[in-house]
Amino acid sequence: MNSSGSFTYRFGPDFTSQGVIFRLWAPQARSVDLELNGAMHTMKADSQGWYRSAPLSSSAGDSYGFRINDDIVVPDPASRQQLEDVH
Repeated sequence: MNSSGSFTYRFGPDFTSQGVIFRLWAPQARSVDLELNGAMHTMKADSQGWYRSAPLSSSAGDSYGFRINDDIVVPDPASRQQLEDVH
């Protein structure tokens, strides 16, 4: 939380002492799940359209994407590496 009382979100994976937290801003989505190394993880939405994962065990170079509305899987627009291109 910043000094104005609102939350500030960083783009891309956030490596914390509890694990890696993944975030995606998708205000029009009904649901977003994280696909990480072949496993699906439910992400929770806040009132500003940000979806957030629980802290997960992950390391740099792991394969992940976001499944939006139980349909399309998209890469993280803030990722530092796109192993399979951006499409």
